[in-house]
Amino acid sequence: ISSFSYPNSFENDVLSIKVYDFDKSSNNDLLGEIELFLSNYPVGNTPKAEWRVLHERKGSHMVPARGEIYLWIASVKRKIQSCIIRLII
Repeated sequence: ISSFSYPNSFENDVLSIKVYDFDKSSNNDLLGEIELFLSNYPVGNTPKAEWRVLHERKGSHMVPARGEIYLWIASVKRKIQSCIIRLII
């Protein structure tokens, strides 16, 4: 479970989550990333559980990568709590 705090005014803020694999003998590889618009998670609402497709950056654009991530997200008193439950590649 991860959590972070944010200021009162966050309507235009974006949370970027990057997903890496773990390698003992070489560099960890970026599997993909997602961007969450914090305005979609108002304070006090019911937690959202959702599948999100991982993306990769191609220049200034985001294109689908291989894999999906399942997130459980709640916004409580200006603090986001999330739990990555399952990653499918």
